[in-house]
Formats: sequence, structure tokens, C-alpha cells
Amino acid sequence: MHNSLAAAAAGRGAGLAPEEIAARLAQALPRSRWRMETVTRADGVTIVNDAYNAYNASPTSVRHALETLAPMAGGVEQRSVAVLGRMNELGDDARAAHEEVGRHAAARGLDMIILVGGDEAGWMHDGVQDAGGRATWVPDQEAALGLLHSALRPGDVVLVKAGRGVPLQRPAEELLNPAPPAERLTRGSR
Repeated sequence: MHNSLAAAAAGRGAGLAPEEIAARLAQALPRSRWRMETVTRADGVTIVNDAYNAYNASPTSVRHALETLAPMAGGVEQRSVAVLGRMNELGDDARAAHEEVGRHAAARGLDMIILVGGDEAGWMHDGVQDAGGRATWVPDQEAALGLLHSALRPGDVVLVKAGRGVPLQRPAEELLNPAPPAERLTRGSR
């Protein structure tokens, strides 16, 4: 959104009419795949894929993504769902940073928080609970996908966010093209 506002201001400064600016912004596409890439499925579920192809997701970027998610699901029939994984390269601050992100997620009033992975996801879970929130901690992307396939309903907005060390690109991609219910059952029973 900030980039769009900056582009609009630059357009006005260059003498473009507001209608022309709006038309051009409406045609704008994301330049980086998996960076807040937003797609609404045919069934009305919106996926915000921020499982970008880089090694790290910083605490700041996770907080900003969570702040973007909450207002996207503002309707009565819309639920906000965050699927979060480990942030990398945090050194001695790793535990505190993951707990803080958990507290931040809880403070956003999200309808569902799914934390994927090992110790780091557990630390986020601790942070969510410390802030009085609820979250589901799952061990891997398969468990996250199973939970999402059974829980999502039309109107939900799902943010998928993690560092590259937790491969959430696959769940994000699979959520964009959900399998029919019969195929999900077959896949889950293997």
C-alpha cells in the first residue's frame, strides 16, 4: 500500500490526473513472487502468500504482514488466518523474537493462528499464550495443510509467512489450487 501511495504522489507530481493514476495502479502487478502475493480462489478463500523465496523473514516483516492481514478480513463472514513458521538468523535473540511475534499475532485479534515447525514455533506459541491468545502448533507443513483443508471456508483470508528454512511455499501453492474433497481424503489416508 505504501508503494502505491508513493507512486500516486509521484504521478500527481508529474501532472497525471487522479483517474489516470487510479487506472494505472489498478493494472499494477507484484514484481516479486511470494511477497504478499494475494489471490482469491474460486471458493472465495483469499491466500496472501508471503512465504517468499529468501532465507529469512524478520520479526519486523512478520509484524507488518500480520498488521496487513487483520483489516483484509474485516467482514462478518471473513476470518483471518495466519500460518507462521520459523524466522532465521536471529542468533541469541531468536527465542525472544519468536515470542514477541507470537504476542503480536495474538494482539491482532486473528481468528486462527497456525504455527509450523519445531522449537521456534513453540516459542511463538508461548508468546501467543502469554498474550491471552490461542494458536495451534503443528510439526510440519503436511499437518498445517491438513488443518487448513479441513478448517477453511469461503471468505477466509489466509496469510502464509516464514523464513525459507520452513518450506511454506508448498502449502501456499497448494492452497491456491485446492484439491477436491475426495482427493484430499485419498491424500490424507496414505
